[in-house]
Amino acid sequence: MNSFSKMQRIQVIGISAGTLLILTLLYLFFIHQGELDLLEIRQLQAAGRSEQEVARRRIKMRPEFERELAQAQGRLGEFEKTMAAGDVYLWMVRVLDQSSEKYDVIFNQVEAPQFEPSQFVPRVPYEVARFTVSGRATYHEFGAFLADLENAYPLLRLHRLELEPFVYGRPNPEEVGLLRFQAELTVPVRQREK
Repeated sequence: MNSFSKMQRIQVIGISAGTLLILTLLYLFFIHQGELDLLEIRQLQAAGRSEQEVARRRIKMRPEFERELAQAQGRLGEFEKTMAAGDVYLWMVRVLDQSSEKYDVIFNQVEAPQFEPSQFVPRVPYEVARFTVSGRATYHEFGAFLADLENAYPLLRLHRLELEPFVYGRPNPEEVGLLRFQAELTVPVRQREK
């Protein structure tokens, strides 16, 4: 019934196994690698289409971006109007004098500014002028003065404040409730030419 001899059967099995091995290797090295390459190309195409869609949306939103940029530049311009300009020391003296007119705050000393690079993020073309001021006032008057100063000049910052009684022991009647203060204030300034 069986027309193949034992040797022929071994040859047929060997040829079948070799053919199967060759087909498997061909699939792994050519077809499967091609499928992986095709999958990678499809993923890149999908990513490209996604980036393209994002770019289209950004292009459509360009007028809105330009409007927001113009508004931001306008707000920055308003802030820059309250920044120290020109002679920074004279600017600070004038600000303190104008702000203290309605309060009983007396400044004894306004030290010359110390300039340092700004720590703003992102990098901006400003540096920081640090002032040390001292004087006397009542607690209530000084608090109201500081509140008005910070509201009028939002870029001006109080960094350190030391308060102590104006006199120790028995004060004169006009010295009752007075405090001696020393404050450290900073304000951004456009970078000076060096």
